[in-house]
Amino acid sequence: MNAKKIDNYMGGKCVHPITGEYLPVHNPADDSTIATVALSTSPDVAAAVAAAEQALPAWSSLTIK
Repeated sequence: MNAKKIDNYMGGKCVHPITGEYLPVHNPADDSTIATVALSTSPDVAAAVAAAEQALPAWSSLTIK
């Protein structure tokens, strides 16, 4: 099985972690690697917060319909 690589999602797109590091996720039944997930650091979190702050005005003006 090919392991899926999961990046950070911010600003409407998938973004590699700044360090380029990923953590393997293992299937407990057979210990195979089923995915790798981005290891985010504080600069990644700061970028995500900045993207969220930028999106907030447009997002908060949306209605339920």
